[in-house]
Amino acid sequence: MLLIAQPVGAAPQQAGGRAGGAALSVQQVERMWDDYLLTQAQTTLNLTPQQFPRFRNRLLMLQQVRRRLQRERNVLLREAQQLLAGRGPVQDPAAVAAKLTQYDGLMIKSAEQLRQAYATIDELLNVRQRVRFRVFEERMAQRKLELLAQARQAARTPDDSRR
Repeated sequence: MLLIAQPVGAAPQQAGGRAGGAALSVQQVERMWDDYLLTQAQTTLNLTPQQFPRFRNRLLMLQQVRRRLQRERNVLLREAQQLLAGRGPVQDPAAVAAKLTQYDGLMIKSAEQLRQAYATIDELLNVRQRVRFRVFEERMAQRKLELLAQARQAARTPDDSRR
């Protein structure tokens, strides 16, 4: 099973209609994952009806921050790797060092931005919910890896209906 839960508000045929082979965009997968996270968080954290709308907005903001920072890190690493082109001597060591300095700076900036995003979520939660949220996030990160492994395996396995 690739997806555990259907996105909140999605029509049944929408989720099932894609299983036939139409690829999902990165944005669609991210939305589906966010919807799944929200559904699971609401239950796991026992969020009240008053907490949930604000929690939803702040969790989605945390997700956006994470994704943006990951993209920025990937770009810097790709650029540094391109500067190393080939196995020979590095043509411009200063440029490579500058990229690494940028990357290190981004890592520091990332930590602060993530800390701020967590602080906005923590403002809404009691201490029990805060602990549950941290445990929940670890569990969801593991679940995401499992789903990715399943999706990769499914992509490698030939579809019996095509034979």
